[in-house]
Amino acid sequence: MASFSTIFPFAYHVAPLHALRGIVRVGALRDKDDPSVIARPTSIAIDRALGFVDVVHFYLASDRAALDRLPLLRAQLGPSRVPPFPYVALELPTAALDDADCVVCAWNIAMGRPTVPGVCRGGIWVRRAPAARIAAVWDALRAQDPPVDRARGVFNAPYRVPTLIGPQLMRHRRVLARQKRGTPELLLRPPVMLDRFASLVFFDPIDRDQAAALGPLPLPTRVHRFPGYDAAQVDASDRAAIAASFADPARPTPDLPHDRVRPRRR
Repeated sequence: MASFSTIFPFAYHVAPLHALRGIVRVGALRDKDDPSVIARPTSIAIDRALGFVDVVHFYLASDRAALDRLPLLRAQLGPSRVPPFPYVALELPTAALDDADCVVCAWNIAMGRPTVPGVCRGGIWVRRAPAARIAAVWDALRAQDPPVDRARGVFNAPYRVPTLIGPQLMRHRRVLARQKRGTPELLLRPPVMLDRFASLVFFDPIDRDQAAALGPLPLPTRVHRFPGYDAAQVDASDRAAIAASFADPARPTPDLPHDRVRPRRR
């Protein structure tokens, strides 16, 4: 059992709905450089610059209601004048994990910006901030040699953002305890086989019904109603492209706007 399991009993891997075809076909989650993976255009360069491209990303969650707080889901399913794009989440019980296999980052890797005296204020990066600039800020923080509590982790190679790895997770458990209402990221080495997961989580029955076209799914399914998400508002052309992809395994994976900018509705 992982030392953080009592704080974060669940971990969620979030993916656009059309990615489910590849996940089911491969029977596992793989890293972002794998051809079967549909990566986010706005974060892949940042992940590569910061050293996080060859791992599978999860959000840690203190309870199932934490799905409503996950940054990626809020961005793509939440209320906006721009249509949503359907997503799915895979739920992994963390009690089945071992510290030796885990890397945990108490930052939002793609968007979190630390306070670095003399360099920048903390906050959130704007979308499409240059990956080189983001990496330079983390390098500047490392050069200042901050204490573990302020850095929210340790600068472990090859990662340029502070993390906790293996025995560090127990030694610095207080760092994660302070993030209980947040969404730290869990990073696992691929492949992460589907038989390790508890369920597939859809955010509307329409999405679950569409996924049924793939045939018998490898995991139990459930629907979690995401606040503000109306699957009927998904762009009809996106929905049709997903349907065509699910109906024909030989069809190339469609290039769909699953990572579009969606300003929050005022």
